[in-house]
Amino acid sequence: MRQSTVGLILVGLAALGGGALLLSDLGGKRGQVAVVDPLAKLDPVGISSLSVRVEGQPPEEMVTLSGGKDGWSMPGNWPLRQAEAKELVDLVGNLRTRFAPEKVSNDQDWKKRGLKPAQVELKVTLAGGGDLKLELGEDESAGQNSFNRPVWARLDDSSEVLRLTPGTLAVLKRPASFYRQRRLFAVNQEAARKPGVRQPGEAGPVASPVLAKSIELNASAPPADAKDAKDALTGALRLDRTEPAAGNPATGAPAWRVSSADGKNRLDFLDPAAGDALLNNIPEIWAERFYFGDAAAPAKTGLDKPERVLTVTDPNGKAIKLMIGKKSRERSFKRLVQTQPPPGLPPGMQLPPREEVVKEDFLFAQLADNPQVFEVKADRVNQAFVSRAKLRDSKLARFKVADVEKVQITGAAHAAPRQGRIPHRQARGAGGQGSRCGGARSQGPSRRAGRGRFGQTQDPYRADGSGNGSLQARPRRGGCPQMDPPGGLRGG
Repeated sequence: MRQSTVGLILVGLAALGGGALLLSDLGGKRGQVAVVDPLAKLDPVGISSLSVRVEGQPPEEMVTLSGGKDGWSMPGNWPLRQAEAKELVDLVGNLRTRFAPEKVSNDQDWKKRGLKPAQVELKVTLAGGGDLKLELGEDESAGQNSFNRPVWARLDDSSEVLRLTPGTLAVLKRPASFYRQRRLFAVNQEAARKPGVRQPGEAGPVASPVLAKSIELNASAPPADAKDAKDALTGALRLDRTEPAAGNPATGAPAWRVSSADGKNRLDFLDPAAGDALLNNIPEIWAERFYFGDAAAPAKTGLDKPERVLTVTDPNGKAIKLMIGKKSRERSFKRLVQTQPPPGLPPGMQLPPREEVVKEDFLFAQLADNPQVFEVKADRVNQAFVSRAKLRDSKLARFKVADVEKVQITGAAHAAPRQGRIPHRQARGAGGQGSRCGGARSQGPSRRAGRGRFGQTQDPYRADGSGNGSLQARPRRGGCPQMDPPGGLRGG
């Protein structure tokens, strides 16, 4: 028999064998049932709301999220951490199993899988209609490593369980306080991003001020345990920003004024140091701990009659009202502080750090439109409620002597108003050089221009009222304020 004939026979046998295998495979598949994932209907986009209850947690820590045009929200409209809320929704919407469902027949198997009682109960409402209920638990007998510990789920009280990805419960067991935003007042992020290059000696950006157009403070009495009770606020105080546009870097003390209670009249300018300290401190008032049940009773917290109230209105007109009550607790801890070496030690020699005990007090607090009770640090609150006497600027005007171009003095002691303009080359300032102040040193232009015949100083602002003078200083560059006569002192 020729080789070609043998080859043809072998090819034919191989073709017949392949066809038989193909037919048998098709016949076997025809009798199989396709496995459908029961969780396939879950989708992050299609979830309108969900709730998560964890076994052993208080009912107040139950997570309930509802979707809206502004993102996810919780009952009471407490501001949420949107990124963390989205992480939870994405996890629930992408729950899948790659294993076939397993039948469970006795209670021992349910307990072994952590489903009797269920460790986590999840309820999902779909935007297209319909609800899903999942009971989840971990197989604790599979070892202590959560990376290989299987997670089991029971769908709608079914007698079958689904095996899910290990580590799923770590996110689902987070309490509701985890998703609540701890920062109460927004920060003006643009204020810290000062454009351009800083000049020599100019300080870098500090803590950003609060993003607001008005601030209202009301205190019935100063705190009894405050370090500086004399500087604490008693009564009402209102601050208004002259340019409340959002994102405007000019948000420090020079942009704010002390106003009347109705906000119509501007009374005082803010002291730069005290004003910046208040504006930078308000965003640092955070919710430190949440209280529930009897611990949050009004009789215990004092929030039925709050001692102090802080209201911050943002540039869009939305007001956040913080009510502050009694002392909630105190905490003491130790920390190491570097000791300053005394003079006379060799260069580079450092003393060992010393131990210091720090004491912190906390106060009950509550937002006006939310029943949730929490606590804030007392020192942050005390730094915000500063008296008007400490906040107001004691100086009539703030400008650099080198920027003054013209000084004009008028008064009854002079036959005619005097005004002079001195060339820049002849101008002398407080340091004796480089100033454009017209013939005035740092002692003040009135002392120099009002000198009499025998060297005696004539003060246009005499205490007996005979001076009746006025002083005006025109700055060389725009933006610096003018010095007003005594009759026009800033209010209050």
